[in-house]
Amino acid sequence: MSNAGERIRQCRLSCRMTQDEVAGYLGVAKQTVFKYENGIITNIPLEAIERMALLFRVPPAYLAGWKDILPQPLLLHEDEVQLIERYRNLPPEGQEMMQRQADAYQIMYNRPENPAPEADEPDQNTSGSGN
Repeated sequence: MSNAGERIRQCRLSCRMTQDEVAGYLGVAKQTVFKYENGIITNIPLEAIERMALLFRVPPAYLAGWKDILPQPLLLHEDEVQLIERYRNLPPEGQEMMQRQADAYQIMYNRPENPAPEADEPDQNTSGSGN
């Protein structure tokens, strides 16, 4: 079983993140992330484990090294990777705005469409009497 530091490093690198980015997300110094990854700090606070697990999209038990549950890799198209990188480069306000836009688009595109009337069905808005 891998230790937590190795898994943190592995997850960070697979997410193409720097120690600075992870530290910024956690609200700690870059040196703290370095110490987590290199086993200098072994008693990593549960809150930090939970936040990194959320960031890396892995179960906290996997990240902490408690279980050997290997998450399935998420294969992304290059366009998706670029979108994620743009999102990560935004300040928190920009990220919130982008999330609201994504929510709005999801609602808009997931609405059931009104089916078009069949070609041989008469249009209900016109009467056959010509009045």
